[in-house]
Amino acid sequence: MKAFLPLLGVFMVLMGAVWFAQGLNIIITPSFMQGQLFWAVAGAVFVAIGVGLVYRAIRMRNPPTL
Repeated sequence: MKAFLPLLGVFMVLMGAVWFAQGLNIIITPSFMQGQLFWAVAGAVFVAIGVGLVYRAIRMRNPPTL
């Protein structure tokens, strides 16, 4: 479980970045996602969730001490 959260988070960040770039026409490939605002927003949300998962995994591994 400890290795799963960071890997899932990194995968979500990468996938979200691709969706975001395709939604904003940064990646020019023939795709149904190209130039669609929905995919740009969905990609940004996936990046945010992925970053949160990686942060949570790091915090679980190194709990704060008082």
